[in-house]
Amino acid sequence: MAILTNRTLLTLNCMLLDMILQVLLASNDWLDGCVSVERIFIVIKHNRFNKHK
Repeated sequence: MAILTNRTLLTLNCMLLDMILQVLLASNDWLDGCVSVERIFIVIKHNRFNKHK
């Protein structure tokens, strides 16, 4: 396996990796927000769920 020495390729890979990590972190925040909203909805509507099916 050869060591990459092309500075442009290494810079591009670094920038792409940074962008992918930022997108994944942002999607994690959105997922946490959706879970929080779902939990609030369940707490508010708890009495109206039919548990005797």
